[in-house]
Amino acid sequence: MLRSLATFAFAVLAVVQTASAQTQQQWQQQMARMRQQGQQIQWENTDFSGNIKGTQGPLLQITASTGENWIVQVDARPQDVSFTGNADPAFLKAGMLVEFKAKLNKRGQATEPVQNLTIITVREGRGVGVGPEGASGGLAGANLFGSKPEESEKEKKGPKVKEEDVVQNIAGQITKVGRTGDLTINCAGTTVKADVAKDAKISVDVNHLQFAQVGDKVEVKAKFPMGQKAAGQALATQITVTSTALLGEPKKRTLPGMKTDDDKKE
Repeated sequence: MLRSLATFAFAVLAVVQTASAQTQQQWQQQMARMRQQGQQIQWENTDFSGNIKGTQGPLLQITASTGENWIVQVDARPQDVSFTGNADPAFLKAGMLVEFKAKLNKRGQATEPVQNLTIITVREGRGVGVGPEGASGGLAGANLFGSKPEESEKEKKGPKVKEEDVVQNIAGQITKVGRTGDLTINCAGTTVKADVAKDAKISVDVNHLQFAQVGDKVEVKAKFPMGQKAAGQALATQITVTSTALLGEPKKRTLPGMKTDDDKKE
């Protein structure tokens, strides 16, 4: 079904009366020609919520809560795309951006296993680096192990706090995942190492849909060529997806002769 979806999804999006399927490139070329000729496409706006029924590249097949079926091409700005959910620690991979809080020793090692971690994408108000919890100015450019700023008179007279006792905001790219789940993270030039607890809570908060799956909940603001709503095809200008399944959950091994959970329900 998804294969046929990919072949005709762009046909109705082009404001022409044609029964032949178009590729994305053909559709874009036709749009460009129409603009050059001074023709303007008239759009209608719509919004709906529902569940993802299929995915194919930038296309999503969605069944709305009203029962309508839509084929949507995601054409939104990064700031208008949101995917949130939860994941198993086994989901963590090299290349992912993550953030968490931890106390670090002088070698940049988290002193305790990480219990809460979020997979992120860098965007406004969310950078990478290492800095004390509650510090202003963001994380980018934080210098944890370099030269220190001069202390104020009040700080000099007050009780001394060991660096290991300060909770740090840590955000960076995973460069290595060890066999035991330990992470090596590049935080804007500062290397941090941390063990992730086996029962750690892993959250996902990104502005792309690479992790979207069939069954996920979705809210869409979209536009479609005027008079073509019945075709059920549109461009998403804003989309929010909430995962309904735990990402990366290890599959349970079933030994020969053992009943699965589905067998037990029968």
